[in-house]
Amino acid sequence: MERRKATNVYAAASGCLGSHDDFPIMPKGTDPMSCVSRNRVPQPFFLVSEHDQVLLLFSGKSRVELPGSTLKESELKAGEALYIPAGQPSRVVPLTESVQLKWRGEPGGWEAAVWYCSRCHQEVFVKEFNTAEQLPQECYWQACQEFNADAGARTCASCGAVCDPAELSDIHWPEVAQDIRQHSADGDAA
Repeated sequence: MERRKATNVYAAASGCLGSHDDFPIMPKGTDPMSCVSRNRVPQPFFLVSEHDQVLLLFSGKSRVELPGSTLKESELKAGEALYIPAGQPSRVVPLTESVQLKWRGEPGGWEAAVWYCSRCHQEVFVKEFNTAEQLPQECYWQACQEFNADAGARTCASCGAVCDPAELSDIHWPEVAQDIRQHSADGDAA
């Protein structure tokens, strides 16, 4: 997928490899950065970012879960947007296949992938990373691999429930990261 100064979001979404790609579609250094995703499966974790984010749903229907917020969750239909303040955990759960645009801080910064216990809602596993130093997709993949590989990491310290491994069947973050790096090498920015 190529980054441009202007783009057709639907055309960009057609190049998505899987769900939650968050593929940057503007030239490197654009702040905020526009990132496109075509989502079919729930985001494997809750994302916490040091930057504010805005989600705009272009098509379909999604629920955004917001633990710890007075809102708790928000259902978005095509054309609706949601502001997610810095530090607020969020997880996108598509209710139908959906095309989403997310505006993220550029350059990146500190983020965390967080899993919560489905029984008592306490934090089970947290993986922090700096997306200014490494592509977010690589960080997300690494966090999921660590969570899935260790049953102890998936066990709630509060109630003892064991979380299921993260579902990654429609997640292609290693390939997305490779695509971003390839376009960077070709001079398309990244």
